[in-house]
Amino acid sequence: MKKGITLTQKLLIFVSIFFILAALDSWLFLYGIKGFNRYAEINHTLNSIKNNILEMEYVLDIYVIGGYYEGVDGTEGIYDKADSIDKQIGSLKGLSDIESIMDDPMMYTDYKAIISDWNFVKEKTALITATISKENAFLIHNDIDLKTFLIKEQLDRIGKFIADKRAKVSLNIHLMVIKGLLLSVFIALVGLYIFYYMVIKPIKDMAATAMKIRGGDLSVRFKAVTNDEVGILANTLNNMADAVNEAHTMLEKKISDKTRELETKTRELVSLNKIANSIGRTFSHDEILNIAMNELLLISAASAGWMYISEPRNSNNKGQRLILKAHRGLPDSFLREFKELALEDITMGQTMRGNGYIFVNVKDINYKFRTFLEDIGAKSLCIIPITYVNNIIGVINLVCNEDDSVVKGHCMFAEAVAGEVAIALENINLFQKERKSKQFMEKLIHQSPISVEVFDKNGLCIMINSAYKRLFGIQDEARIVGRYNIFKDNVLEEGGYMSTVNKVLRGESVDMEIEYDISKVLHIQVAGKPKKLKIKMFPILDNDGSITNMVIMREPRYTQP
Repeated sequence: MKKGITLTQKLLIFVSIFFILAALDSWLFLYGIKGFNRYAEINHTLNSIKNNILEMEYVLDIYVIGGYYEGVDGTEGIYDKADSIDKQIGSLKGLSDIESIMDDPMMYTDYKAIISDWNFVKEKTALITATISKENAFLIHNDIDLKTFLIKEQLDRIGKFIADKRAKVSLNIHLMVIKGLLLSVFIALVGLYIFYYMVIKPIKDMAATAMKIRGGDLSVRFKAVTNDEVGILANTLNNMADAVNEAHTMLEKKISDKTRELETKTRELVSLNKIANSIGRTFSHDEILNIAMNELLLISAASAGWMYISEPRNSNNKGQRLILKAHRGLPDSFLREFKELALEDITMGQTMRGNGYIFVNVKDINYKFRTFLEDIGAKSLCIIPITYVNNIIGVINLVCNEDDSVVKGHCMFAEAVAGEVAIALENINLFQKERKSKQFMEKLIHQSPISVEVFDKNGLCIMINSAYKRLFGIQDEARIVGRYNIFKDNVLEEGGYMSTVNKVLRGESVDMEIEYDISKVLHIQVAGKPKKLKIKMFPILDNDGSITNMVIMREPRYTQP
């Protein structure tokens, strides 16, 4: 940056200009006062000459009228005044240096006349002592009076001229002072304006710019109109503003990236939640797989995708075959040719490692899928295994026709979907197995020839089988299920068997033979006859060993005729 004048130097220049103006005004004032004093001094001399001439005339009158001309007495006063006037007239020679008198013909003539007339008066005054007659004395007196009268008139004209000049000089001094003051004020105002424009205004502009930046407008910049400290400060603040703007831009970019990432994660979570909700409301493999496929294509922006699910042939997955269960964006030729494949075919010969995905470029694939992928315009392929307990139970394939990073960035989401699908498939399988097992147990219980009752831990009957209904002649099981409570059975209590029932609740299995008449059980009111029964009671335990249910199996020993 080009070096400029500093604020301190500007201030010193500003103060120096004021001192120079003050000194110039003072010099002009003193110079005017000097001329005024000169005129005052000349005017004083003129007045002194006139006074001395009057005194000399008075002395001369006394001398002549008193008759002293006949002797030498009285002439001293005349000569003293004449000498004094002569010296003062001599000092008037300085009037010739005044240009205004020399330039005025009348004043110059009066000046010369005063000199000439006074020389005449001096000559006549010298003849006083030589006068021996009264007539001669009066003649000399009259000559001197005439000349002194003329001299006084000339002195009056010159005095008036000097007075006018002195008044003009006084007026000029006042005007000069006023002009100097006005000039000083003008220069001061100009200096103040320059100082304001070069110092104060830039600072105010910087303050206003700083308020805009504080308000969030990072596009504004400080104006560096000078090369002094204010300009340096403006440039420094601009550098700071650029740094803040750059940091703000980077922060906005990070926020934007994080926002997009958060939005993507939110969409992914919504999709995962949608898949999870579908798992909760359906047990259909196809429905869950199709929902998962739709969400994958929606989030990943893949152009096509398909999903294979395995049908294992043996426990070690050798000869494992996978069936195409869900697909989007595939032609019919693919569906016919690749309906069922081996695992190594689906993974394009790539080795699957754990649960991680594999991302490959189509041009790097040397497999029978390559021709098909090139035909549909695929550029890259993401292969995601569906694993459960380290076993591959399926594979998801996503195709990208554009930027590789679009699909690749969502492969981790696809891994999460694959995990959900794996859990869903296994849960459905387990549910189906459990349902089949339950159906089998229900068939086993209901088709058992032995009477079976199942109670909850509070003693309420929750299930009876067909043999029970046949044993007691019950048509409607609702008269027992949900109504009969073994702990409220008055027949067992009156027979003293309730303690045996309580043993079952403590985890024991008991066998006994009793005579039981269901018609006497008060809280169910079922018709029947007394029966000799062989009874086996045992608890059903949960995984933690707690008792959840109690089972009673009844077998008749004989029937009362």
